[in-house]
Amino acid sequence: MALLTLAGDGQVLQASAAAGALWETSPDMLVGRPFTSLFRFEVVSDDPAMLEAQWDILTTTATEQRVPLSALPVGTAGTAPDETGEDPPTIEVRVALEPAGGGEARWFATVAPGQPAAAETSVTPAPIAEGNGAVALLTRSDAAGFFDLNFATGETHYSPAWKQLLGYAPADLADNYDTWLKLIHPDDSAAAPDQVGRHTGSPRRSFSVEFRMKHRRGNWVWLQSIGV
Repeated sequence: MALLTLAGDGQVLQASAAAGALWETSPDMLVGRPFTSLFRFEVVSDDPAMLEAQWDILTTTATEQRVPLSALPVGTAGTAPDETGEDPPTIEVRVALEPAGGGEARWFATVAPGQPAAAETSVTPAPIAEGNGAVALLTRSDAAGFFDLNFATGETHYSPAWKQLLGYAPADLADNYDTWLKLIHPDDSAAAPDQVGRHTGSPRRSFSVEFRMKHRRGNWVWLQSIGV
């Protein structure tokens, strides 16, 4: 499963190692590219207006269902058929988008292997199952530090990379909310997830905050956190 973070206009901001493998390049080579340029569309163009139109279509369709597309390896991304008239080789995938939340307009994209185009004749794009969206996948990935706090059930999860940001191995920190409260700087307690946006009146609150947490070595490190 390839994971990417996209800007509001569809430009790739971050890409996982799996994304690099899918597009046959290093993840860094995907950063800065228009997300839509990584797929084959009927109309191939570098015209910003065309790329914007393709992105608008994708954000409309891929937020409610997994959309079948043909991914182009980076060496052939955005290219037309070669001199023989044949299309460049592609990889059949299904793409889903999910708003990232926070102060800026950003998206999480998941790209999973799909059926060959010949097998898609009567297949309806698959709906996105709850718990299998980009946010759920990212909380289980090592691409960056992610956390999931469910105050209704008491369930808490910190990704291994989240713990590594503070110098800990996965088994060194308990997956509970007390861990967060013990590590956050006393002067930054208002940035704790159960405090952010408490008085907005909305049941769904996005946030983007900076705060300090204690590293295993004993020093304080600044972290930026976005979430919903």
